[in-house]
Amino acid sequence: MTTMGSVNLSKAKVLWADHGQRRFKKVERYIPIVSFVAGFVWDSVMLTRIDLLKDNLILLAYWIGLTVTLLLSQQVRSHALKSTKLIQFQRYYPWLMNFFQGGLVSAYIVYYFQSASLSKNIIFVVLLVSLLVANEFFRHRLEGLGLQLAVYFILTQSFAAFFFPIIAHSMGHRIFMLAGLFGFASVLGLCIPLYLRGVIKKQGELVRILCMAAVIFGILEISYQENLIPPVPLSLKSAGVYHEVEKQAGKYQLSYEPAPWGQFWRTINPVFHFVPGEDQLVGFVSIFAPVGIEQKIKESWYWEDSVTKQWRLMDTHRYEIFGGRDGGWRSYFVKRKLAEGPWKVEIKTQAGKLVGVLDFEVEFTKTKMPLKTILVW
Repeated sequence: MTTMGSVNLSKAKVLWADHGQRRFKKVERYIPIVSFVAGFVWDSVMLTRIDLLKDNLILLAYWIGLTVTLLLSQQVRSHALKSTKLIQFQRYYPWLMNFFQGGLVSAYIVYYFQSASLSKNIIFVVLLVSLLVANEFFRHRLEGLGLQLAVYFILTQSFAAFFFPIIAHSMGHRIFMLAGLFGFASVLGLCIPLYLRGVIKKQGELVRILCMAAVIFGILEISYQENLIPPVPLSLKSAGVYHEVEKQAGKYQLSYEPAPWGQFWRTINPVFHFVPGEDQLVGFVSIFAPVGIEQKIKESWYWEDSVTKQWRLMDTHRYEIFGGRDGGWRSYFVKRKLAEGPWKVEIKTQAGKLVGVLDFEVEFTKTKMPLKTILVW
């Protein structure tokens, strides 16, 4: 009886194991995307400021982890990995790689979704996420190694574009170019061992991968010049138009028109109701910069001529910001004469890189609107 009981118990264990494996195989294809999302969630909790040592160590760990897991997973895929100790963990390499990819992408999103202007910045993020989604859902149709290295190049350059200004206490085109060169060198550094181990089997394939990296480098450079990539690591924390401003113990008390009840996603009314001769408009801007970064900023105020339908430059406001404040470097500009119609404020660096855009519309009225106040640190 004891023997029969042991046999039955062993059979039950085998059946449960088989059942578990079958259930696991059904959900296994979803694990990479879950790992990718987990990287997003982890970042939303862990990351706070781009110039903090903790945040930079996390990003550095992501990049190192992505480099190692990409190298291992490609060797596993091509049966070029010889170490039995490393082979036994082969199932986890793609999951970890997706986690590190998600972590690096979400770091970009976490820092720039806090920006008051996303119309330009979001384009680069959407393209990056689209590439990662293509990598997940079309990985059997597309060339695995080439696509993985394309994603790796973009993530590496994005990481370096954040990391290098923090180290150098400087930013600009030269730093962005240096980040691109670092990305290209990193791809080359991965290709050499993959070529020596036979994952990249032909010199022609190696040349095509390096040409692909060079093309991506050129595309990112053009995108940066065309303001499709934000001037990292600057971030527009807040921007808006107010009726009154008062400084109180290091904080600014701002009075604004609340948004209509139907526009629940807004705080401030996009239509600025102005009483000519009695009212004023206060344009308030807060720009975050890391410790050690100094940057000259230019605000250009444009009004759309209702007759010509052209934007006319009405005012220019220049100032210099110094990095280090959690709430960003604050500045405001008061206007007492306005024209009705659409307005926009373009906020750029001295080099002409777009930090953000503020859009609003001025509408004349005879009575002042009810206001609310907010304290900005």
